Formats: sequence, structure tokens, C-alpha cells
Amino acid sequence: MKLATVFIALLLLLPVGALANYDEAGIDLNGTGNDNPAEPGDPCGTCPDPWGTTGSTFVDGDLWVLANNVIYHLQDCSVVGSIAISPPLGNSWGLGYDSTRDLFIVADPGADVLTTVDMSGARQNTWPTPTPGPVGLAYDPARDLYWISDWMVDALSSMN
Repeated sequence: MKLATVFIALLLLLPVGALANYDEAGIDLNGTGNDNPAEPGDPCGTCPDPWGTTGSTFVDGDLWVLANNVIYHLQDCSVVGSIAISPPLGNSWGLGYDSTRDLFIVADPGADVLTTVDMSGARQNTWPTPTPGPVGLAYDPARDLYWISDWMVDALSSMN
């Protein structure tokens, strides 16, 4: 019984253990930009990336991407809206969406902070990250916490 419990626990961790960006449905968003291949359920398929995307997330089934302190709203690979982060972050990487609070989550790997941004682009809160170099973000509504992937120490951590 104990071995079965450990095995099931490991299976539950596999989707979040890879260095990637996941939406709330568990779809790997591969937040690196550069013509990412589509995952099952990705409404955009393979989109060209003229924006220099450094993060991506889904909000109500629509793709949102982060590039140079601007969050672009995409539909069928076309920009239908944008939100400028104000004041701009020094370095903006990784994008997630907190569906409980209707906020975007953005990482700044230069300052090692996590910042929430509302739908107007205004910064709401900023926290230091548990490890240096945060680049990937996801919100876990079941646990009400943020998952952060880190390239400098090759780690996945969580914050609430």
C-alpha cells in the first residue's frame, strides 16, 4: 500500500516537474516563444513570434503572451489587444494567470521577484522568489499557490 501511494504521488508531480509553463488545464505552454509547436488544445497552433515572447498563458481559452513589458492578447495568432505593464519591470520573463484574483503573474529574473499585474497593466504586489532566476510561472487554483520554474538552480518551487 505504501509503495502504491508513493507511485501515485510521483505521477501527480510529473506534469509540473518539467521546466515549462503550464496553464490551469495542465497544457504545456512552452513559454519560450520562437514558434513553439502546438500542444493538444492550443487554439493558436504554431504561431510565428514577432513579439520576442518570454512567457505565455491562457485566460478563458485565449492565448496571452509577454514581451518587453507588454502582455499581448492573441486570437488565431493575431493580436486583438495589449496591456503595458506600468511601471515597467526591469526584466519581464514568465507569465501566468491567477484566475482567483484575475491577475497576471510576471517574473523578473534580474531582480528575483514575482509581480502581479491587473488587467489595466498596473502592478499590484511584488514578492521575492524562493530561488534566483525565475522564468516560468503557473497558478494552481486547487492549492491557491504559484509554481515557479527557475533556470539558475534548475528548480521548481511554489509560493502562496
